[in-house]
Amino acid sequence: MFSYKRNSTLKKKKENLTNSISISFEFFPPKNEKSITQLLSDINQFKSLNPSFISITCSPNKTTTNKTYKLIKKIRKNNQIHTVPHITCVNHNKRELQTIAKKYWENGIKSILALRGDRINKSNSNTMYAIDLINILKTIENFKIYVAAYPEVHPEAKNATFDLLNLKNKFLAGANSAITQFFFNANTYLRFRDKCSKIGIHNDLIPGILPIINIQQLKQFSSMTNVDIPNKIFNLLNNLTPNSIPFHIASSYITNSIIDVLYKEGVRKFHFYTLNKLYLTYSIAHILKIENF
Repeated sequence: MFSYKRNSTLKKKKENLTNSISISFEFFPPKNEKSITQLLSDINQFKSLNPSFISITCSPNKTTTNKTYKLIKKIRKNNQIHTVPHITCVNHNKRELQTIAKKYWENGIKSILALRGDRINKSNSNTMYAIDLINILKTIENFKIYVAAYPEVHPEAKNATFDLLNLKNKFLAGANSAITQFFFNANTYLRFRDKCSKIGIHNDLIPGILPIINIQQLKQFSSMTNVDIPNKIFNLLNNLTPNSIPFHIASSYITNSIIDVLYKEGVRKFHFYTLNKLYLTYSIAHILKIENF
C-alpha cells in the first residue's frame, strides 16, 4: 500500500531535485511567420520544464538584428518566459550598441548574452570585443550579463592561457555567468572548470549541451569550433538514419551520459543548444528533470 508518509517523502525528494537543477535553452529567429508561430507553440510546451531562461540568437547582419528583438517581444507576450537576447558587437559601433541595449532595458529585458560575433566582412577593421560590449552595457544599466566560454579554446585564441585570461577579464569587467561552447566529453568541461578555479574564476560556468541531430552537421560544427568528437559517438551514430527513432535513442543516450557525469560532479545548471529542433531536446531535458526521482 502507498502510504502517505512515503508519498510525502517522494514529493519532497522531487521538489528538492527540481529546485536544484536549472535548465535553459537557445533558439534562433525563424525566417518566416509560419515558422515563428510554430516556434512560439513549441516554446510554450517547454514552459512545463520551468526553464530559468531561454536565449535568442542574433544574426551578425545589422539588417536582421531586429528579428531577435521582435521574437523576444512575442515570446514574452505569449509565453511569459524569462528571455535573454544575444547581442554581438563586432559589426556595430558604440552608438548602435547603446541604442540596442537601451531598447531592451526600456522594454523590461534585463539580461544579455554579450558576444563578439562573426565578422560579416572579413576586411572589417572593427576591433571591438565582448569585453567592450560588457563595458558599454554597464554604462547603460545594471544588466545581468552572460558571456561565452570555450573549454576547448576559442579557434582564434592565441593559446589556452590567453583564452582563460580573456574569460577572467570578462568577469572582472562585470559579466555574471558564462555559457560554454558545446563539448562531447564530460571531462573536457571538468578540466576546464578546474583551470578556471585555479586562476580565480568562481562564477557560474554553465555547460552548453548540444543534442546531436545530424552527424554531418556535427562534423561541420566540430571543424569550425575545435570541438573534439570521440570515436565512440561516430560508432554509435554512423549507421543510423538521421531523424529516425534509433538515431534519437542513441543521441539521447550520448547526451544523458554526459549530463550524468556532470551531475555527479556537482553541476546543476545546463544550457541546451536546440537548433530549433525541439523534440529531441525536450525529451532529454524532461529526463534530466525527473531522473533520480
